[in-house]
Amino acid sequence: MNRTDRLVAIILLLRSRNKLTAAQLAEIFEVSPRTIYRDIDALSQAHVPIVAEPGPEGGYSLLDTYSLPPVMFTPDEAVALFMGGSFIAQSKGMPFLDALKTALIKVEDVLPEGLAASARATTEATLFDGFYARGRPVDSEVFGTVNRAIVEHRCVQITYHGARREGATERVVAPCGLIYDNRNGAWYLVGHCYLRDDQRMFHLARIEDITLTDRAYETPETFDLAALQNRGWAKEFLASLEQDRQRIRVKVWKSVSERLRGSWSLRYAGREDTDGDKVILTFHDRLPDARYLVCCFGADCEVLEPPELRERVAQYARELLARHGG
Repeated sequence: MNRTDRLVAIILLLRSRNKLTAAQLAEIFEVSPRTIYRDIDALSQAHVPIVAEPGPEGGYSLLDTYSLPPVMFTPDEAVALFMGGSFIAQSKGMPFLDALKTALIKVEDVLPEGLAASARATTEATLFDGFYARGRPVDSEVFGTVNRAIVEHRCVQITYHGARREGATERVVAPCGLIYDNRNGAWYLVGHCYLRDDQRMFHLARIEDITLTDRAYETPETFDLAALQNRGWAKEFLASLEQDRQRIRVKVWKSVSERLRGSWSLRYAGREDTDGDKVILTFHDRLPDARYLVCCFGADCEVLEPPELRERVAQYARELLARHGG
């Protein structure tokens, strides 16, 4: 971003967010705080009424009386908006698709015809492959309630169906953030679960009912949403499985092991190399789910423990032989 665009963006941010520190602005624009100081000085010399408040609660803000002429988009900005909208529209797990369509129509209406035509042409000539098409649609009411709860720092009461539990549980959750997992097109709520008295992840598509409560909460200072990126949250979730899932050890060929890395539930499994071309994987799961997994690889996968799982796999093999054997 060049300096002129950054100066305009700083003004727009101060108008919309009321107050920002130099450190916050530097992080947003990926420049040093010293650069931000120079930018603020340049804006002040241009008679932009920026107010600087010192102290821990201080920052930069704009006088309420300051206004800008109508904002005009550059060609790149217009294309970026329409391409971003097209990307979201093709992702089934995204909420507010109808609202997105009407918003883009409004943006297109205020663009000069030549710029609007250019943005449309680029969007129509771009295809986002259907990798995300398997995502489960999220109820806009659920998403909207969660988002409002985060903004207003209020707890929600949810009826939740866990991935591997029968029935539903009633929980009160203090929502701290939302995560979109683009590998399976799913939205997750991360927050403090009062039922478990711990931080938990909740698949939004598995929330059957949700109610915004009057119970207030404060997001812990130690909470860091960015630390959960690159599926860091998955490690946390898998660690929690050790408390209520059985320990399982299987021996597989290294080629099979590499294929299993594609499964996020086994991406962080313990790996122990053997003298040959095989690897021992250690993870935690329910026996019925684990049986299905190991049976997918047949003789390329050997169950080492627990004995109950070995017997389930053997029984399954006997049933197959009885049905298909000559």
